[in-house]
Amino acid sequence: MAALVEISPSLMPPLQSRTGYLPKEIEHVSTTEMKGSDRLTLKVTSFASSAISKPVFVEGRLIEGSVAFQISKPQSINQISIKLVGSGVLNVRNSSTFLVEEKVLWDKGHSSLNVQQEIPFVMDIPRTYTLPESDNPSAQFPLPPTFLGKRYTISYVLTVLVQRKAFSRDIVLECPCVYVPLPHSSPCPYKTIGDNSFVTGPSVDASEWVKSSPAIGSGRLSDGEEVELSTTMYLAKPLIYSRSSYIPIRLVLQSTDPRIKGLLSDRIVPRLSLIKREMFGVKRRMETITTEVEAIAPSRFVSAAKSWCPSKESADSLVFHAEIPLNSSMTPTFGFETFALRYYVVLLPWICEDVKFQEDPDIALLQQEVEIIATPSAHRPVSYAPSNAKTHDVSRDHWGVSRSGKMGAVMALSTQVRSPSTSTRSMVS
Repeated sequence: MAALVEISPSLMPPLQSRTGYLPKEIEHVSTTEMKGSDRLTLKVTSFASSAISKPVFVEGRLIEGSVAFQISKPQSINQISIKLVGSGVLNVRNSSTFLVEEKVLWDKGHSSLNVQQEIPFVMDIPRTYTLPESDNPSAQFPLPPTFLGKRYTISYVLTVLVQRKAFSRDIVLECPCVYVPLPHSSPCPYKTIGDNSFVTGPSVDASEWVKSSPAIGSGRLSDGEEVELSTTMYLAKPLIYSRSSYIPIRLVLQSTDPRIKGLLSDRIVPRLSLIKREMFGVKRRMETITTEVEAIAPSRFVSAAKSWCPSKESADSLVFHAEIPLNSSMTPTFGFETFALRYYVVLLPWICEDVKFQEDPDIALLQQEVEIIATPSAHRPVSYAPSNAKTHDVSRDHWGVSRSGKMGAVMALSTQVRSPSTSTRSMVS
């Protein structure tokens, strides 16, 4: 198997911070009622899509709101505080608290409380956290986003605590919330002329694309003759994409056999997808991506590409244009302690009724890590897929299915292959 060479988007120069292009803030109200008519209410504004969903707080913005209460015996209160707590949980058993940001809103050293009162507050959200038990306790790490994974969970809770005198029960109001980092401005792979945007292909401007090393595959035609097929993948720079946009892609297929272009142009759809991986371990090493659940870091399907062949093609190659639609609900790329959530554009081997390719259909032919960020795109996302664009049948990829579970489906494919060998390549510039 060829060695994997990879360019990490994290090594690229940082872009300027930006928190613009955010939706309008809305108010959330949480209330807890005690004995009698006593009541504690928390009001906060956030960037959530609905007032009944969890509040959504973003990097670079303050948490603003108020704590209102109605308490029959305010003289029993010693202190009122609010705190934001971030925790990570692994397999339910192991948990760690990495963030405690607390602010005292009132204590008994201040003026006396009324039976009914509302206290406004403003809290800053730290951009980083520290790990006291690490080799470098002063090292700063970016605050991770809220995340609910297969084995790991990162959660944030905004808590109001009313501490009362001895023999009186404290009042606690917890409000689970969502944190979204906005690490930098969103790069845009599109060019603009006035209000119109467009993408220049690698044949026009190769400097705007990251090119893979060609993946060389082999197959056998129906007459028994063996052929070779070279596949090259191009991704629009800088491999950092807003989750509210699209990933532009080009695929170039070349073969020494002139019949291949005619056979494949109307009979294949690129098995091109975005997948995510929950990776553990200090090094979180790169490995060849497969659809199997038994892999060290199982791959989970996220989104399938739409692809099409332009009307003007190269005379000596078959060119596919493609784009992968992203979703604003996606968790952005992040790393936390020994855990990382990463995204990859993956092209699985070709499947064609007229050519029996030798590559294992469950092992990536080409793969490239990309960084997904939450920062909204400065330009309105535009899909360039024509009405005749096609999406491959993802159910045939069997993402996250065990080897034993997929054997029946693989045997049913008319283009089943026997050789486990592959020539997986990752993108290089």
